[in-house]
Amino acid sequence: MKNTTALFRIAGTAAIVLAGALSLFAQKEYPINAIQGDKGSSPLDGQVVRVNGVVTAILKNGFYIQTPDAQVDKDPKTSEGLYIYGANSVEMVALGNLVQVEGTVTEFRPRNERIFLSITEITKPTVKVISKDNPLPAPIVLTAADLDPKGKLDQMERFEGMRVKGDFSAVAPTGGFTNEKTGISTSNGVFFAVLQGTPRPFRELD
Repeated sequence: MKNTTALFRIAGTAAIVLAGALSLFAQKEYPINAIQGDKGSSPLDGQVVRVNGVVTAILKNGFYIQTPDAQVDKDPKTSEGLYIYGANSVEMVALGNLVQVEGTVTEFRPRNERIFLSITEITKPTVKVISKDNPLPAPIVLTAADLDPKGKLDQMERFEGMRVKGDFSAVAPTGGFTNEKTGISTSNGVFFAVLQGTPRPFRELD
């Protein structure tokens, strides 16, 4: 079955460099759910951590990892997916790779707009491939029951970065970028959709 992904971001003395290297390899390892936490932002924001996961999607400037099915926790409020930001690391990985990542936990807000929630990322990553050709974690099946029209804005936070599937209806075209000088348009693969069985969103009139 074909996997399809749709998205609903030294200078110094020798002693200083050595100290930094020792610090990097001494970082504590956390599961993805501990990095994500059960709130809108990570409890480890700003800390350097080590984390393992299976590569589930690869983008231009980073990739997603997810906890293997056998290792997920029993807390439905914590996400098992995580975005690794760093274009230099993309060529090192492939779908199904089990990787070990060390880097800084960062809360990134897309487009610098208040209406967008922050995304938990690992930035400045160091990536090591542990094994290849691992099965991808099973996707979460989303239904209208997962969405409460009166719910909080972050009600889907528990699925952040995870593989999901469901019956969706697109409500906006795929986003992208246009270079006016060259006349070339590129798609970023991001579009807005609603689950079938939920009201289609619309702009309110003043």
